[in-house]
Amino acid sequence: MKFYIILKEIAIPIISAIIGGLCTFLGVFMTIRHEKRKEKEERLLANKPLFYRLDLRQEYEYKSAVDFCLGVGNFDEKEGQIFGVIKNTDNAVLIIDGVSINGKLYKSLYGDVVDKNQIFNLYINVSEKINKEDEIIFVVKDIMENKYEYRVETRYKDEKYSEIIGFKEIKK
Repeated sequence: MKFYIILKEIAIPIISAIIGGLCTFLGVFMTIRHEKRKEKEERLLANKPLFYRLDLRQEYEYKSAVDFCLGVGNFDEKEGQIFGVIKNTDNAVLIIDGVSINGKLYKSLYGDVVDKNQIFNLYINVSEKINKEDEIIFVVKDIMENKYEYRVETRYKDEKYSEIIGFKEIKK
């Protein structure tokens, strides 16, 4: 009889309190983890550079456009060039990390920071001839050093010159 009273009045309430405490701890832990993940995603979206290509035929303030040259510095050594007019939106500053063509990375020669709402001309001087099967990846960063990759769609004029016509984000 005494064992039943000890079990009923001491052991079961203690075990119940321990189980309740563990469930509460687990719930709080999962909530904090979820909120941290959600906060990180919001920070990423707030700092993610958003940009788009401008068509050469549409009107834009070409006098205020900034030139960014990537690739080989000596223009006599270039075998081809990819060109595009791009506008960064007012979402975030864009940092050009480079352009990868078939795994070969071409870096910026002079500068790499594009301000908000800035129109820029992107010239990629490549050391090999351009062909339609080339895999061209535009790599940018935000101010938090998060990296984003975009597959570049081009229109080939000839084996030396190509125009950027679009971007598709590569999801990781």
